[in-house]
This record gives sequence, C-alpha cells and structure tokens, in this order.
Amino acid sequence: MKNHVLKIFTVAAIVFAVTFQSQASQIVDRVIARVNKEVILLSEYNKRVEPVINEFNRLYEEADKEEKLEELKTELLNQMIDEKLLMQKADEEKIEAASEEVNQGVSEIRNRFDTEADFQNEITGQGYTREEFRKSIEDQIRVIKLINDFVRDKIGPPTEEEARAYYEENKEEMVTPERVSARHILVRIDGDVPQTTARKEIDEVYAKVKAKPELFNQYAEEHSDCPSGALGGDLGYFARGEMVGEFDEIAFNMNVGDISEPFLTRFGYHIVKVTGKQGSENKTYAEVKDRLKNLLYQIRMEEAYEKFLTGLREEADIKRSPL
Repeated sequence: MKNHVLKIFTVAAIVFAVTFQSQASQIVDRVIARVNKEVILLSEYNKRVEPVINEFNRLYEEADKEEKLEELKTELLNQMIDEKLLMQKADEEKIEAASEEVNQGVSEIRNRFDTEADFQNEITGQGYTREEFRKSIEDQIRVIKLINDFVRDKIGPPTEEEARAYYEENKEEMVTPERVSARHILVRIDGDVPQTTARKEIDEVYAKVKAKPELFNQYAEEHSDCPSGALGGDLGYFARGEMVGEFDEIAFNMNVGDISEPFLTRFGYHIVKVTGKQGSENKTYAEVKDRLKNLLYQIRMEEAYEKFLTGLREEADIKRSPL
C-alpha cells in the first residue's frame, strides 16, 4: 500500500504547545521570526528545540546527522510559525474553549500520572507553571475546533466505489504477511550484567533446554529476563520487521518445533523456539474495506489541512531571521 504521512487531529496528536519566555531570564533575546504582528523569540525556539535535539542525538548516529539535524531545526521553526497562524485564525474567528472542556483536557493528561506530585513535576520539568499549562490546553482545544470547522466538517466520507477502486489499484499489497509464533528465553545485557556473564548464563540455560526441550516453557519462566517469561516465553505471532533483525533472521528460518542455539541482539542473548508458522495470504476487499475507508478519509483530511495551512501562509506576512 502506498505510504502516506497521516495527521490525526486530536488533542494528543496536534500538539500546538504554547511556550512562554521566563520573566527572570537574563539571556539577551532576539526575534527569529515575525508572523503578522506577532514574533517568535529565540528563547521560545530554544525551549522547543532542546529536547528534540537531545532525543535526535540519542537515536541517530549517521554520517549525515548534522544535515538531518539542520532540516529538523528548520522544520520545527516552520511548525512554530504554523502554530501562530492557527492561533491567529482562531482569534479572528472568535473560537473559544469552554472552561469545562479545558478542565476535561487537563484531567485527561493528569490521569496519565500515578500521583498529583508526578503530574506537577512533569509540568515543572517542562518549564511551565500550572496556569501556563492550562493555557496551552485551552489553545490546543481552540485549534482543534478551528480544524473541525474549516477542514473536518468539509470532508465527506469515501464512497464504496472509491474504496473499491483503491483496493483494485493496490491489490498486490493487500496481503497478510508471513508470520511466526515463538517462545524465547532472554538473558539481558546491561550495566549490571556484562556480556561475558550473560553469555555464560545463557550457555548454562541452553544446556538444560537441549537436555530436556519439553521443559522450554518452564526454563523460560525460571531464567528469562523478558516479561514474556511469565508466560513461558510466549511472544505470540509476529511478522517480519516487528522484532529486531537478528531475531527475525533466526526465527523465520527455523521449522516449527526447532530450538535455536544462543544468539545475540542489542537486548542480550536469546534462545528461540518456533511454535507456529503462517504463510502470507491475499486479503479480500470485505476484509480490508473498513480500514481502506478510514485510510482514504485520513488522506483527504491531510490534503485539506495542508491546503488550509497553505492559504493561511499565503495571506500572512511572514519574515524569518537566521537561526
């Protein structure tokens, strides 16, 4: 199926977070963008970009990392400009968020934390006061209402004919992939368990498994560091790409009932037992109809949203300064 970048317009997904400049800041600030009569300050931008850069540096090590990072930073500024445009449009349309709606939004996020202290620590850690956090929720709700009024409500659901046509055009990709079910035993490698120690432990477990393979489930419960150990190492069915590459390579080249020798992934040492296999098969239109209609609707939403944003950009006076 063709790949599409899909934007889901919910409070959780459209995070138009409002950032606030600290009154006590001693940093000399400057304007890096003007959006009509509003400005974006370097301090606002840095507050947004710092955690993104930290996460980027943690995940990526490519040779062209710096180029990708510059693209990411530019994209973040563009996102902040779009947020200004959306808020200005919400102001122009006099779109408001009721107090009850804001209370509900705050409560939904609060409920993700075990205690009030954890919740407050998260807010403080992000650099917000309680009032600023509430204001950000209010602004998110106003933007969602704006999108609903000017985008969502103008999009009709896909017809049966459109969904059927999409199915026929992409029929070769309407396939349930090959899947394998397996159990495994993991001896994890981390700061407390060096690789040599883990290797010795997995070899000892493998000797037990080899001697009594019928007790694999029991050994998984006794020795595995994976949460699946409580289930006898059961991982259920999975398709290629759902596990790390080394795990896939082993599991998909084994027969049902086979038990692997110990092998290494970034998680540690594994022993795998394949318990089932399912070949790939074509999906009928009836099986994928609802999913296709939802996909087509989301594609329409994205196209309409981008068109709406483009219109706001074209009508606005936007000026950028070098970062």
